[in-house]
Amino acid sequence: SISSIFSINSQFSFFSGVNNELKSNSVISFVGTLLFSMINSLWSLRLIPNVTNFRPSGALETMYAVRYALENTKGPVNLILSRQAIIVPKQVNYEDFVKGAYVVKDYKNYDYNLIATGSEVELALNCSNLLEQKGVKVRVVSMPSTELFDSQDKAYKSLILGGNREKNIALEMGSSALWYK
Repeated sequence: SISSIFSINSQFSFFSGVNNELKSNSVISFVGTLLFSMINSLWSLRLIPNVTNFRPSGALETMYAVRYALENTKGPVNLILSRQAIIVPKQVNYEDFVKGAYVVKDYKNYDYNLIATGSEVELALNCSNLLEQKGVKVRVVSMPSTELFDSQDKAYKSLILGGNREKNIALEMGSSALWYK
């Protein structure tokens, strides 16, 4: 297989295109699907054990997700990509990215924590800016990988999500089925 020739111990998939097929090969699969169809299927990918899914926002997160996929030896990696250009001004380092979530826009004392993935991170930043004009302080968190974030210790999760779950709002197109946690 290609993975043995290049000593790649990982499997990763790219999702984009225009039809409703879901295929997977040992290294890379280019999958065609309509955006709404893939977004509505994302929750099912997150239910597969020992698979890491990334929904990156912007070029830097995408680059880091590909790096993780190539270096990963713990199981398959899916990259769920968007076609639109995404502007996320915060630059993150790789060490914070591989924790699964990090703060994009912060306030010392905030009213709400808006958690977003993929293209919704830019939308979350726009919402935060609009609400700031109304006096509401909304902190924005990018969560490119819920699986990696779930594996972090309680202290890191609390640092990112804060102590009050009622202040956390998840923003992701598609199903909200797995955001209860």
